[in-house]
Order: sequence, then structure tokens, then C-alpha cells
Amino acid sequence: MDVQLGIGEQFVLIGAVSYVIFKLLPFYLAIALIFMAILGYIIYLYYDKTYFDRHGIPSQKPNLFMGNLLQLRHGRSLFMNKTNTFFKEVLGEILDQRRADKEAAEKYTDFFQLLLNALDEENSSQDENFSTEDSDIIHDQTENGGGKWKKSISRIEILAQSFVVLLAGYETTATTLHMIIYILAKLPEIQDRLRDEINNILEDREDIGYDDITKFQYMNQVIFETMRMYPAASRFSPEEKAKRDPLAFLPFGYGPRNCIGMRFAEFEIRATLAYMIKHYKFYPAPNSPNLPLEIDSRGLLKPKETLYVRAEKL
Repeated sequence: MDVQLGIGEQFVLIGAVSYVIFKLLPFYLAIALIFMAILGYIIYLYYDKTYFDRHGIPSQKPNLFMGNLLQLRHGRSLFMNKTNTFFKEVLGEILDQRRADKEAAEKYTDFFQLLLNALDEENSSQDENFSTEDSDIIHDQTENGGGKWKKSISRIEILAQSFVVLLAGYETTATTLHMIIYILAKLPEIQDRLRDEINNILEDREDIGYDDITKFQYMNQVIFETMRMYPAASRFSPEEKAKRDPLAFLPFGYGPRNCIGMRFAEFEIRATLAYMIKHYKFYPAPNSPNLPLEIDSRGLLKPKETLYVRAEKL
């Protein structure tokens, strides 16, 4: 009879053996620990997939973010069902709209459309609009000849990947804007200068386009200074940036492994900041902490104290 212990049971067995070795032969504690580490590595590397192949329970309604594994074992999910349902419905509606639009592949060039194109290309030749690098990311080449490409991404994976991009960009962007607004409230002369630049570029327009974002030079300095934790303002002027190595400041990483949401985050921060500074003037609230702020670096970077500002509509 073919019997396979679960991963947890195997670790219990390894721990028991190591405990006996430790009790009987204290001198070999290091050997026992190494033995445990090596076997644990082998188990996770080899048995993880085969265990789920044999005993995994298929789900008809997969959650977007690790929910099924937690629900199978403990009956709970990392996110509330309302959260999963909301994002699944919103992103699913966008996906259906894109698939119904025959010109979507030509009209949209975003991350979501790239994944959607992969979904639509099962058993088809490599699309001419994709580079080899793009195809390596989203396809597995088959061996059955004819230059065919096998789909390696599903609908729920597209929704989940899109959800992760939104999730990863929410808290970090909100924290950055939080810090920027607070610092501008403490430094009114910088806030006024930034407002002048925004008004000069947007004039009386309420809409903010990508072309407008690229013109915000002083705003870039303000954002980078905040992310850099309060150096002198001239450090990020175009002249100063040209004097140093471009890799000296990497808030989003660099190269092919840099943050996939970089462009989205940059646009989101600048568009939101432009709207807020254009329509509101910010003042520090009573008893607000002075600069420089104390930073809590556990998990996501954030100030140790709660920051409040007073907003006056212009």
C-alpha cells in the first residue's frame, strides 16, 4: 500500500529523531540541526507538489490571494470574502469588456491587456506584437511542432495578478502621499512654490494628463526628497542629478526585476498630489510632531506617530 506522510507529519518525525539525538548525544547538536535543515529542504523541494497532486481539493470559486489554502486547513481567509468578491467582480467586469472589444489588443498596452492577450492565445502562433521576452514571461513553448504556443495562465490568475498590483501599490502610495502632505504643511514656502508650478502647468483645467505629469519638475524634487527622508531640496534638481551616478537613488529598483508598478505609482502620486495642492492649502494640526519624523521601519515604512494636518479649501 502506497502511504505518504504529510509535510507536517514528516517534520514531526524529523523533529523527534533530532530530539533523541540531542538528548543522547549533546555533542552532535549541530549535526542534528543540519540534518533537520537538509531533510526539510528536500521535503519542501520534492514532496510539496506531489502531496497536493494526490490530496489537493479543487476549488470551484478560487480566491484572489492565498484564500483557498487557509480555508482548506482552518476555514479562514487572508482577506474578507467581501474584499475578494469586490475585486473579483470589478476586475472580472473589466476583463469581460476587454475581451468583447475586438480592438482591445491595439487600443490598450497596459499590464492587464498583456495578461489578457496571453489568455486568448491558447494553441495559436506567437503574436507578432509580442517580443521574445514577453512570450517567455507568459507562455511555455510546446514540443509538438508547428510553432505552437501553449497557454500557461488562467482567468483567475489574471485577476489575481491584477489584484496584487493594486494591493502592492495602495499602501505604499498612500504612505508616501501622507508623508508628503505633512511635510508640505510644515514647510509652507515649499508648498506655495509647488502650487505655483501646478497652476502654471494646469492653468484652469481640472483634468490631469500624462503629458502634464512629465512637466512637474519641482514636484519630482518634493516627492524624491520625501522618499529620501529629508535631504537638502537642491539634491534632486536636474543639475544635481546629472552630477551623480543614476543608480545612487533606486526607490523602485533597477533593471528587468524593478517594480512592475513603477509607472502606475509615479502617475498616481503625481496626479493625486497635483489635485490636492491645487485645491487645498495644508497647515500642521495642533501638537503635531516636528521634523524630522521618527520612522517605524517594521514592515512597511511609516511614521511612528499619527500625523494630522488641517486642510483649507482654496
